[in-house]
Amino acid sequence: MICVQKLILGETDISKPQIWTGWQKREHHSTAKAPEIPIDRLAWHTGSWQGALNGGLLEDTWLPPKADTISALVRFSKDGKTEFVEIIKIEKVGNSFELRLQLYDPPMRPQSDKPHVFNLSKKSRWASMDC
Repeated sequence: MICVQKLILGETDISKPQIWTGWQKREHHSTAKAPEIPIDRLAWHTGSWQGALNGGLLEDTWLPPKADTISALVRFSKDGKTEFVEIIKIEKVGNSFELRLQLYDPPMRPQSDKPHVFNLSKKSRWASMDC
């Protein structure tokens, strides 16, 4: 199951971040009519993060925003073995964002024929995702 938990875009007043949620599979063709927001608002993702998940360790490393995209490499390991690797790209498309991701098994075979594509469908305070 693939779920995108949240995408935070800081406002001018950083004490009041906005959370863009509700990513939907591309075939829904429902994208939020967002105000003009630069990809640089996602710069807070930049860096390496890790945390426990389902008895394993999930690690992700995000590159800084550039050329209307921000990208990440994710690895999930458990019991001393890599379970999967994932590549994520969030791209500014018009006044909204598109998220593409592809999962790979340990020998680096894609787990699906095409990347999963999600479009931002709504803006809300809490994270949600059609999975």
